[in-house]
Amino acid sequence: MEIAEYPSVIGVEIEVRAHDSNDKYTNKFSQVNGRVKREIRDVNGGRYFIVELANPVEGIRFLTVSERYAGVSIPREFSRRPDRPVVVGIGAVKDESVLNKDVFDIEEVEYFAIGEILRRGGHEDKTHKKKP
Repeated sequence: MEIAEYPSVIGVEIEVRAHDSNDKYTNKFSQVNGRVKREIRDVNGGRYFIVELANPVEGIRFLTVSERYAGVSIPREFSRRPDRPVVVGIGAVKDESVLNKDVFDIEEVEYFAIGEILRRGGHEDKTHKKKP
């Protein structure tokens, strides 16, 4: 669970850069733009963010990105260092029914790369702090 002092990343425009991708997706996602659509969890509780691509690539309209290293938080990194990329795991959403779920099965997404995301645009502050 994210600490409440960091703004939500939902709606943030990002650039996704896949570096070490499998053969099926080599170079197709080396640099694509999208918008963070929502947060979702896998059946083990891992946090992912659904990214809607600005321009679909070979029929793929949505990617998942997840924090790659323990202790890294996408909302925290975007808040503290908005001009620096964050290392993430990247997957292609195979079944768009995932978009309507709170928890998904890892079989519904095809993980394909380690890469990074970079914040492209501003966003509203949707901090969940209670006002005094």
